[in-house]
Amino acid sequence: MESRRLFTIAIVLVFLGIITVSVVSRSSDCSALYSQGSHPVGHVGNTPHDLLAQAQALESQAAKLRAEAARLSGAEPPSPPVVGTEPVPDASSGPSAPVPPAPAPAPSPVVSPTPDPAAAAPVSPAAGPPAPVPPPSPALAPPTPKPPPAQPPPPPPPPPPTPATPPPTPSPTPPTPPPTPPPTPPTPPPTPSKPPPNPTSKELTPKEREAAEACAADFSCAKCEYGVALPTYWGHLQEFSKFLASLQRYAEDFRTVRFLAVVGQDGGEKEQFTAAVQEFGFKNVFVESINAILRSYSNVPTSLADSWNYGYAKFPYQGVKKMYGARYLNCSKVLLVDSETTILKPMKFKEVFEDFYAHPRVLYHRVCDKYWDFCAPYSHSAYDMVKAPISMFPERAWFFEAQNWFLERKIMTEYFTYVESAWNESYAEISSHFINGFEMSAFWAYIYMFRDKYPEYEILTVRDLMAPYFGPKIDQYMNQMCVPFGMTEHVLANITADLYPEYKAALTGLKWRFIRTMPPDFPGWFDNMQ
Repeated sequence: MESRRLFTIAIVLVFLGIITVSVVSRSSDCSALYSQGSHPVGHVGNTPHDLLAQAQALESQAAKLRAEAARLSGAEPPSPPVVGTEPVPDASSGPSAPVPPAPAPAPSPVVSPTPDPAAAAPVSPAAGPPAPVPPPSPALAPPTPKPPPAQPPPPPPPPPPTPATPPPTPSPTPPTPPPTPPPTPPTPPPTPSKPPPNPTSKELTPKEREAAEACAADFSCAKCEYGVALPTYWGHLQEFSKFLASLQRYAEDFRTVRFLAVVGQDGGEKEQFTAAVQEFGFKNVFVESINAILRSYSNVPTSLADSWNYGYAKFPYQGVKKMYGARYLNCSKVLLVDSETTILKPMKFKEVFEDFYAHPRVLYHRVCDKYWDFCAPYSHSAYDMVKAPISMFPERAWFFEAQNWFLERKIMTEYFTYVESAWNESYAEISSHFINGFEMSAFWAYIYMFRDKYPEYEILTVRDLMAPYFGPKIDQYMNQMCVPFGMTEHVLANITADLYPEYKAALTGLKWRFIRTMPPDFPGWFDNMQ
């Protein structure tokens, strides 16, 4: 409330000061006019003395108001100015210029509260140009009220309290992934359980070894335990020499085994291969022609024996050389190999035979669709040779694997007897009727037919045999090996390098120490498999 009152008094003082200045100014103007013998129109009866009295009364009232304002504000009241006093000119400023007579202002019925010279009414032309209006006397101007003592500026309002910053809401931290383990080296394929050991397996004594070597070198000795039949021809003379070299390098006991190379002609071929054997000095490797072998069996027509040569279809021709050569060796157990066979690692033939016969197998695989049209005639010919219906065998079965071409003399004799009785012909004549017949496919089909008679033979697919070594890559292996030949031999011609470790593990686990055929890229593959 007090501040509002002070503000009102200040407004009134300012207004009174303006009126005082206006009245004093008018009083001065009228005094000048009266001194010139004239008075302004509309101001008759307002003598200078009257106006001065009014001004003094107003000034007295203003003084009272200023005193009241000073009292309320606590300041000393200002001294009232003396009305009518003139300022003393400064002597240093020189003589003052004469003041020209001021022209009479235009009559104004009302005293304007604002002394604005520019708003004066125009004067009559007869009166001459208007004279400049002198500034109001400083003595009559209201004194400028003394400003109140400077108050220190109010302190700035305190800033609004800053709200406490809430702790940052942690962004949801994704679960920390487990540390990446170092790359695990490929797990070697599991080693399948080994075949049960052959209780009869034992090292030969020096005396037994000497006797075995003597019997193997004597073709008429019927006590030969192990024999190897190898059908060949003049085009593979070089491969035959490589095989002999691998015997000498890797086969520690090869001299205890009887070998027979079955050639196609009585004359030149036999002489060439015999000369190759003599270069190595082997006494237990024999060479004989198929014609001479066939003539040794009474139920084979002589005409057929003399004419059995390249004129016959390839597969029957080769099959007769293998099967009759195996019988002709006159050994208890015979291994069939081709003339491209090469021994891969150090080995003992005695262990090779014992490993197989400790757990003999009949292997087959299911031919894939794209090759079945090619393979079907050969499979069906094998079934026909043993006079067995197709429905008796697994679907798309292919009994043509190279790693189990082992023939026991007892089973081989029973097989020949069964087939020749069924057809009432010699095995050689029966073979000549089936141009697509594979001799080993027919032999394994016979074992499959009479598996109850030969329970010691396990019937096994190639996939089941190789799965323990290839693990999750077994499908890749089978897809690569979808070939119309032996899955365990021609694999070498198609297998990719990423499967070498698994195949090498299979060779080791299954104790395969040689391959029956040589693939086109064999040298490079052999280097990787060492």
